[in-house]
Amino acid sequence: MADVRSAKLAVTLSLSLALVGCGSSVDAGAFADDAAPGDDADTSAPTTDAAEETSADATPTPDTTPTQDTAPTPTTIDNVCTRWSDAICATPTKDCCTRRSIGYDAAGCRKAVTGMCSTLVAQVKAAQRTFNASQFDACAQAWRSLEATCSVPFVEYVKGYAPCAQMFPGTTGAGKACTDDNECIAPTGGVAFCDKSAKTCATALIVPKDGACSYDQTALRLCDTGYYCPSQTGGKCKAVTPPGGSCSSVNDVSCGLGYQCAPDAMGNSKCKVGLPDSAQCTNGLQCASWTCNGLTPFGGMGTCSDPYAQMASPAVCQGVP
Repeated sequence: MADVRSAKLAVTLSLSLALVGCGSSVDAGAFADDAAPGDDADTSAPTTDAAEETSADATPTPDTTPTQDTAPTPTTIDNVCTRWSDAICATPTKDCCTRRSIGYDAAGCRKAVTGMCSTLVAQVKAAQRTFNASQFDACAQAWRSLEATCSVPFVEYVKGYAPCAQMFPGTTGAGKACTDDNECIAPTGGVAFCDKSAKTCATALIVPKDGACSYDQTALRLCDTGYYCPSQTGGKCKAVTPPGGSCSSVNDVSCGLGYQCAPDAMGNSKCKVGLPDSAQCTNGLQCASWTCNGLTPFGGMGTCSDPYAQMASPAVCQGVP
């Protein structure tokens, strides 16, 4: 089994605002009914004559005046940037930024989000991409969940972010040339990004047990938590070997993403937690992210990339490019 570090499994929020399809956090009330209330309906009791008022068996006539329900204001191409910045630049984002020791600037956040969104809107109006307003609320809910975690395992990030990836889909398919994440089109249920080293669009999709999987860096089909893909060239997701279970060598992926196969004190290969962000490594599969940066064909030491997608970054927290 070859080292799969080239699979770019550790896609983090260097995607930042480019992948912030629905913002960095969502205020709990951001998607409540924000329309102006309608005119008050007549809720007074019906008028009766004197005879009816004094009659022992008189029954008031029920009020049948229709009430006026105020529908929520829909998300449109003309208001999406305002709603987007309202959703992103809110208290949950500030809290996540603080947890990551990144200063928070609400004005900077709003300026960055609005600027990015305005570019996408202009492209929609120029028929260079599409806008799916129906994805906005689902994206908002998904981002709320991700932001609450703040530091998200990659598999969970891909599954959670999927609705946001469908809001402003690009037009460039996997393997085609790109310069920016927003150019790439995501598969249903997955995400897309521009692989900066290969300068081509790549996609990532999470598949369940027995689903077809692949470590192909152009179109990743990663197994869900608790499963692994037995072959770099393809296969079906199988249950992982649990921590402490026997495995064959450092190149054995049966321990699953987040884990490594390494010798124990007796020299026997066992599954255990992979190395954390910035730890030294000589093989990507030693890392929890399965990615060891800085390795060369001549060997030497590299450092493990972060296995988590970080939901706070200077781009989101401060509007810094």
